[in-house]
Formats: sequence, C-alpha cells, structure tokens
Amino acid sequence: MNREIANIPNTITLSRLLLIPIILFMNYFLGPFWKLISLFLLFVSLAADLLDGYIARKIGQATRFGQIFDPVTDFITVNSYYLYMFFTLGDLFSQKIAMGLRVVIVAVIVRYIFVAITVKRTDDAYPGYAKATIIGKCSSGSQMLIILFFMSLRFASTFESREFMGNMFLAAFTVSAFLAVTSAINYHHRYLQAKLIARTSS
Repeated sequence: MNREIANIPNTITLSRLLLIPIILFMNYFLGPFWKLISLFLLFVSLAADLLDGYIARKIGQATRFGQIFDPVTDFITVNSYYLYMFFTLGDLFSQKIAMGLRVVIVAVIVRYIFVAITVKRTDDAYPGYAKATIIGKCSSGSQMLIILFFMSLRFASTFESREFMGNMFLAAFTVSAFLAVTSAINYHHRYLQAKLIARTSS
C-alpha cells in the first residue's frame, strides 16, 4: 500500500473511524461497566483527533491524503455521535426538551455541511486562505465536549447526578450551538474575503 496512505497519522485517523460502532454499541446496549469503557474509548478517540495532525507534522508524514482524510473523518465522527444523540435523547429528557434539542442537532449537522462546502469554495476562490479559524476550532472543541458529556449522561447511575448532569449538558449544548452558528458565519465571511482578494488581484 502507498506509504503516503499507510503511515502512522493516517492509521490513527482510521482507528477513530473504527472505534465509532464499538463505542456506540457499548454505550447503548451494554451495562454500566461497558458504558464506562465506551467513555474511555471516546476520550481516546477525541484525543487522537488532536494528535494525528501534530504527529504528521512532527515526524514529517503530512500528506495530501491525510489532509483530506482527517477532516472527512472528523465529519463522519461528529455527525455519527450527533445522530446517536438525536435518536436517544428521549431516554434522558422530556419529550419537549428532546424535540427542541433534535431541531438544534439537525441545524448543527447542516452547519457542518455548510462549512465543508464554504471551506472548499474559499480554497477554490483563493488557495491557502481556507484555514481553520479560532472560533471554528472553539466550535469543534465544544462539540467534542458535548458528545463526551452526552455519553456520560447514559453512565450516570443516580437520579440526582443524572438530573444535575442533564442541566449542565443543556447549558453547555446551548453555548456549543451558539459557537457553531457564529463559526459558520465567520467561515462564510472568509469566503467573501477570499472572493474579494481573488477579484482585486486578478
């Protein structure tokens, strides 16, 4: 296999994809011990997301394939867990709250698609300008934490702790949704800037 594909960073990225069905199965179908294991594996998966790019640059194995494979994996990973959240919210919240959260989840998934298209259009308009923004990184980080938070809710054993964690989750989810919308606007603004720069430099 091509060494640009079968290298250490891409193997780490691939492991994140392979962990998704394992983590979801443990978290939904198995008992408290395995739910705890699923949280540990999820934490490892999220940590690996921070490491693969760093390792690629550190050991000189950054490739064009990896630059595409990593964000695609991010897209699949985040939206897989958000879809899981979408279908299991009713186990943890009232019907009205779950319905409201589902609407926001759909909006966040649409936002991911919008940002992916916008970043591609930005790069096409002015190559090299489609870099991740600080607000975008904060949004992505908050969504990772929300996923970890939600999965932890299914592990909460007592009613009191589950209720407290549920309220904390709702507050954090609101902040994360705000960051998602703000970052989408920010990425679109960068696209408009890229078009302007390309027009004035041609």
